[in-house]
Amino acid sequence: MLILMRSSHIRRPSACDARRLIVFASLLALAGCGWSYNAPPTVRTGQPVDVHTRATKPVVVVGQFANPPRSPLAWDDVGRGMSEALARTILNHGSFDVWVDDAMARHVTAAMSQPVAKRRIALDRIRREHRRVSYVVAGRVTDFTHTTDKPKEVRRWGLLGRRREAVVALELTVFDLHTGHAVTSDHLVGTARAPRTPTAELYANMAFGEYLFWSTPLGAASESVLERAMAILDRTVPDGQGVRVVAQLAPRELRIDTLDPEAEPGERYFVCLVDPATGDHRPVLDADTHRPLTARVETTRGRTDRAWLLGRRPRAADLTGARLCPIPPVRAPQSASR
Repeated sequence: MLILMRSSHIRRPSACDARRLIVFASLLALAGCGWSYNAPPTVRTGQPVDVHTRATKPVVVVGQFANPPRSPLAWDDVGRGMSEALARTILNHGSFDVWVDDAMARHVTAAMSQPVAKRRIALDRIRREHRRVSYVVAGRVTDFTHTTDKPKEVRRWGLLGRRREAVVALELTVFDLHTGHAVTSDHLVGTARAPRTPTAELYANMAFGEYLFWSTPLGAASESVLERAMAILDRTVPDGQGVRVVAQLAPRELRIDTLDPEAEPGERYFVCLVDPATGDHRPVLDADTHRPLTARVETTRGRTDRAWLLGRRPRAADLTGARLCPIPPVRAPQSASR
């Protein structure tokens, strides 16, 4: 016997459900259509470079970086590609003029390894030949790999086991040609998540620096290490836009760039914020008087690395990265003409 029963608990789709499905499908379509490739770090995102002001900016020379000694990819242009990418990143940053000159970087590196007397002679010759150059960047790519191509013991732990990562590391040294010293030397690393796909298969038919490369794990890790290198230059290389404030240590105490030759102990300066889009300097106003806030540079422990606010900063103002701009001299009043 066949018994037909009417089910009262079966729910038919309503108009509201149909609308939800349409919205969900639209979101999926938008997500698929809106996906874009990762823009290379060398892409210009700010204002155009003003070629008329480049002659007044500090010149940074970038040498060709050495290739990584070991890599799962048989690419022989990783070092050269990283140095060229860093040079373009520096140029697009807008604060420096940059030259790629591997011969000069090698000469400076060789001179710095000599005894003091010979070093001075060699650097004097380089300065005479390159009068506009202030800083020289040298380095080498030490790591350019996926951790899945390394022993599992060197892979970092994640929540669900060993991580799969792309790792790019760069040894970087910045030389001050005027003082004859290395102003910074660091070993920088960038990482990015990587899939299970074998490295050779993932990067097949691809070369370092092409547009699609920056959307890969090694591309993202390279971008990260370039950002760290740019941050090093931002902290250590004066750009002629005033004395740089590195950090605010106390309500009235500032740490300033000790390498900036513009910092004169005992002098007073306006505290200014720099517009990242235009480069214009905007004075910070004192929270009490609403007049331009000033600071006085001091020498502590034999080093010019502190400045003291002669007023009170606004609560919302972040002075990290601000500049101390010279106060224009006060002109003597002229006698009124008869």
